[in-house]
Amino acid sequence: MQNTRVWNLASKEPRFDNKTSDFRNLFGTSSAINPSFIDGVAGDGAVFSSVKDFVTWDKFWYKNKLIGEDHLKEAFTKPVLNNGQTSNYGFGWVITDYGMWHNGAWLGANTMIIRNTEKKDCLVILDNSSNTHFQKIVNQLYTLVN
Repeated sequence: MQNTRVWNLASKEPRFDNKTSDFRNLFGTSSAINPSFIDGVAGDGAVFSSVKDFVTWDKFWYKNKLIGEDHLKEAFTKPVLNNGQTSNYGFGWVITDYGMWHNGAWLGANTMIIRNTEKKDCLVILDNSSNTHFQKIVNQLYTLVN
């Protein structure tokens, strides 16, 4: 992966090329949404990637030289909790019968990734605005591809 990085306000470089900015559109007026002092955290966000790197990353989870088959299977299996109940969330993914998904939002960024491992499909939806219809758009796209 050549065009993926973690960047936040604590990064040494104040900017980097091709990074999108967040914005809100309120009553037809657009304005920038700028990071604040709490945006120095990385890991739960602040990861930027290209489409090409996303494809490389998705392929990695099917077969790679770093994580063995047993560990991959465990990572994508619904965990059993201490009380005996099964959770659908484990290792950062909501695990479904067909694959897994994860979403997130911060500032003006809305994201959703849906991986159908049976079909080997990966749907990534990225929005850099404060779009209040984001989930509705995700649901319609998901219906179209499944």
